[in-house]
Formats: sequence, structure tokens, C-alpha cells
Amino acid sequence: MSVLSTAPLSLPRLGCGTWAWGNRLLWDYQESMDSQLNAVFDHCVAEGVTLFDSGDSYGTGKLNGQSEKLLGQFASAYTGANKGNICLATKLAPYPWRLSKKSMVSAGEASNQRLNQQLKLVQMHWSTANYFPPQEGPLLDGLAELCKQGTARGLGLSNYGPKRLRWAHKRLSDQGIKFKLCRCNILCSLHTRSPS
Repeated sequence: MSVLSTAPLSLPRLGCGTWAWGNRLLWDYQESMDSQLNAVFDHCVAEGVTLFDSGDSYGTGKLNGQSEKLLGQFASAYTGANKGNICLATKLAPYPWRLSKKSMVSAGEASNQRLNQQLKLVQMHWSTANYFPPQEGPLLDGLAELCKQGTARGLGLSNYGPKRLRWAHKRLSDQGIKFKLCRCNILCSLHTRSPS
């Protein structure tokens, strides 16, 4: 039985990326920083920044998924203003060993566990069009299934150009997920100021 909601997910206007939360290799993350990260989370939510964007690949080595784990802990423990507006989003990486719809569903369910069952938006981390196009369709089908089964309320894409975005939109629309595609995440930050 499908639990597909008829109401589209409404996303907060401002968000906080959490790539550095668990990544030692690029961002020199240390577990001793967790209390500071918790304070950042609490401050953001209290001030109305309630969208937190993560990824199942955020973290290195044994800390893989650390960003999701921290977000799950912080969101569960938070008791202040705007608690009901917290929106946890994650991106699932199209790793070479993820080749099927089932593999993407399993990845999304694992992320939801790390996020303490608070996942609202699930996203494809990047397109595989340039190196293995046949992989992408089944993975998008897996994302659609995560929405259909109620693991996530909305679906998004990350690092997609216009041509591939149209292709993905059509594939998802053909499965009745059109209104669930609610975000296209592009790289644009203080470090990289031009959207790519």
C-alpha cells in the first residue's frame, strides 16, 4: 500500500549545508567539535534556518554517514523555537555498486535510520549521465519508491544541468512523482560563487 502524500513538501527558504560535519579529509572534522556543531544547529533553528542538507557520503572512513548521525541526534534533542519546522534533507550517492532501484531504497532507509526517522527530502547526489547513463534510471526509480513508501516526503536532484533535469523530471512524472520533485540543488556558496 502506498502512503504517497498528496500535499507537496514546502521547503524552508534558508538552509545549512553539513558537508564538513564528519569529513576529516577535506574539512579536518574531529569528534571533539560535536558540541560546537550542536550549538550551530540550535542557533540556526532558533533563528529560523531550519533546512539542513546532508549526504550519505558526508564523512570519511569510519565516519561515513556522520553528518546524518549528528543531524538526527541534534534534531531529536532540540526543544526550542521552530522545532516543528526542521527539515532534514540528504543526498544519496550513485556509487558504482548501487545499480538497482532496491539498492537506492536500501540506502535511503539507512539514511533515514541515521537521521532518527526524520528524513523529509531525499536527493540524487549527482547524475551518472557522463560516465554510466544506464545506472541513473533505476536509481531515480529508487528515490521515487522512497517517496511512495513514505520514507521521504519530497524528492530532489543535486548537480544536474538543464538537459538531464528535464530527462529526470519526465522519468519521475511518468511514475506520478511530478509534484514530489521539489528541489534542484546546485553548487553555489561563499567558496564557489557562480552556480555550476
